[in-house]
Amino acid sequence: MLNRLDSIVIFCVLAVLTACTPPELPPGKRGGAFLFVDPEKQEFVLSELERQGVPYKLDEKGMAHYMLKDQSVVHGLKRRAHYGEGLRSDVWESAVLVDGLTRNTYKDAFATAGIPHRIVEQDGVTQIEWNQMYGPRVDQLRQKMDESIMDQVIADAASP
Repeated sequence: MLNRLDSIVIFCVLAVLTACTPPELPPGKRGGAFLFVDPEKQEFVLSELERQGVPYKLDEKGMAHYMLKDQSVVHGLKRRAHYGEGLRSDVWESAVLVDGLTRNTYKDAFATAGIPHRIVEQDGVTQIEWNQMYGPRVDQLRQKMDESIMDQVIADAASP
């Protein structure tokens, strides 16, 4: 459980990130941003987002910002840009678990969904890892969890 100070700090970080997101995106929760070093991969994802009608906005650094409701689509397209059409059993994917709430939410959701995973800590960073074969299921699960976590953080920060 987050204490009040942690909730306020996380809320402020989310507010700053939301404020820094280009305003041309539709109203709603922001999902994140990405920028590939390889311009062909960046162009592939951007053209697929356009083709699928997924809104995004490029900032002055070329980072593509997208909505949280589109996060699973973006993760899938980024995977395709890196690895091609097929899923590979020899590739492990991961997500950083920034706090106890995120760690517990992810760990419980992965276990409930029956997705094999492991929690690893390296250099003070905690991550959850899963095999790429589960990637599409994890993309959808992560979107739901991130929406839930954001709602919880906002509620905790707003409560007296």
